Amino acid sequence: FLCALGGKSRRRPQEAELESASKQIVKAAVHQAVQQLTQERQQKQKTTAGVNTGLLLEVTIETCKKEK
Repeated sequence: FLCALGGKSRRRPQEAELESASKQIVKAAVHQAVQQLTQERQQKQKTTAGVNTGLLLEVTIETCKKEK
């Protein structure tokens, strides 16, 4: 009977440690995924802004050429 109680009391702290570690792992993974998504969106916005600026510049140059 004491062994059974001892076994249970040993499992509970271990289970708590495992649960805590699991939560930390999940939290870190979610944080990393959010950071990666944020970086990808920012990069996409920069690329899109660069393309739009380039297209605007090309249109402006072509318009100026036609006006001459």
